[in-house]
Amino acid sequence: MGSRRFAAALVAAVLALAGGAVQVSAADGATVPPHPSAALHAFSAAQVRAAQSYWTPARRGAVKPLASAPIVPLTRQPAVPAGPAGHVAPVVTAGTGARVSPMSDGQWSGSPTSLPAKDVGVLYFTTPSGGGAWCTASVVVAGDRDLVLTAGHCVYDKNYVATNGSGWMGNYQFCPATNGGANQTPYGCWPGRGAVTNWSWLNNRDGSYDFGFVLLGTNSSGQHIADALGNQFGVEWNQPRGSTYMIFGYPGVAPYNGVNPAWCYGTAINYAGSGYNPDMIGVACSNMNHGASGGPWLRQYSFSSGWGYVDSVNSGGLAGDPHIYGSYFDT
Repeated sequence: MGSRRFAAALVAAVLALAGGAVQVSAADGATVPPHPSAALHAFSAAQVRAAQSYWTPARRGAVKPLASAPIVPLTRQPAVPAGPAGHVAPVVTAGTGARVSPMSDGQWSGSPTSLPAKDVGVLYFTTPSGGGAWCTASVVVAGDRDLVLTAGHCVYDKNYVATNGSGWMGNYQFCPATNGGANQTPYGCWPGRGAVTNWSWLNNRDGSYDFGFVLLGTNSSGQHIADALGNQFGVEWNQPRGSTYMIFGYPGVAPYNGVNPAWCYGTAINYAGSGYNPDMIGVACSNMNHGASGGPWLRQYSFSSGWGYVDSVNSGGLAGDPHIYGSYFDT
C-alpha cells in the first residue's frame, strides 16, 4: 500500500485495534507486527498502572510543552481529493454545545464542560529520554469508546532512536476539558494502553502524515472515556481543500500556559513552503504554539451545537508565517 493511502486505511486499522482486534497485553515496549498502514505500540498492564500513578498534580504542573514539529513534508499530496469523500459519524448528544461567537483566535471563552471543549484535552507523556511533555488530543469515535487523535510527533519521534533506542513516547495520561478553574480536570484523567501512527511518519518523519492515535484504558472508576463524556467527534477524509475549520489546542508559550484551551477559526490555504504546494493545509492562527500539537481541526463545525468532524490536527509552522499547518487527510 502506498504511503499516500493513509486516511481511510489508518482510520479502519485504528478502529479495528481499538475494537479489540489487538489485545494490549504484549511485553513492555512491544510493537505489534506491522499493519499495511499503521504501527501499534502496546503497553503492558503494569505500564498502564504506572502511568495512572505517575502523573501527580505536581508533575502535571511542572511539565513543559512538546515543541511543534518542524514542517518538512516529504510526500506531495493531491490538489483535489484522490478518492471519494468519507467519514465516520460522531456520537452526538443534543444540547451540550457552548454558545460562543466566531472569532479569529484567542483563549476559549466557553464552558470547558460544553462541546467542543469537553472532548479536547491535554495529553501528558514521557519522552524516550525520560523527560515529561504535553500535547493536545481529542476524543474521536471508536468501537470501544477509548480513542484519542493527536499529532504523530506526540506518539513517536525517530530522532530519539539513535540515542535512546526507541522513538515511542510512554506514560500517557489524557485529561479532557482541562481548564484554569477551581476544578482543572472536571472529568478526571485516563491512562494510555497503546499508541498508533502511520509508517510514513514512523520511518521518514514525513510532515505530510504527522498524526497518531492513543488507545486509552479505563479510568480509576472503570469508565471508558466516551461513556464519561457522553460523546465523541467524528472523523473524515478526502474533503475539499479550502474548507473552514474550528481549531483547538493547549499552547504553552506566553501568553498561554497550557492550562486553558485556545482556539481559532478560519479558512485553510495550501502549504506555503517551496516545492510542496499543494500539500499540507494551513489556517492563520497566531496562538497555536508549542503544546497545541495534535489539537483537532473541526470541519462542518456548528456554533450552536459544538459538533464537527476532525479533518486534520495541529502539526507545526514556518518561521515568519502566521499559519498553523496540518496533514490533509486523503486516501
